[in-house]
Amino acid sequence: MARLREAAELAQSDPAASVKAYDALVADRGLGPVWQDLAGVRAGILLEDTSAYTDLRQRLEPLTGADRTFRHTARELLAFSAWRSGDMTEARRWGELITTDVETPAGIRNRVEVLMGLVPAAAKG
Repeated sequence: MARLREAAELAQSDPAASVKAYDALVADRGLGPVWQDLAGVRAGILLEDTSAYTDLRQRLEPLTGADRTFRHTARELLAFSAWRSGDMTEARRWGELITTDVETPAGIRNRVEVLMGLVPAAAKG
């Protein structure tokens, strides 16, 4: 898909413009849910290090449902964002959701298990 490729290329020179391009794809119902979700996750990746957890959660939480194609990546982004923001309760909640989902890909599971080692046990969801 050309528009998705253009948004990806834009990320190299202008991440903010790339996020806007991905947001336009998310809003385009003509694309279908899989392409929309992919655009949403890609925007989330660009915003991971600069956005507040609450902002990222607003964007990505709708993509974490059991029927969503990119749910595992969205959940991982949210777990790391919560941890980065110091919200250990949310980091643990996302981490437990990831590690208990039998469909979670091994790479994501391994990264989140390492993250869970950094989250205090007292941070219960």
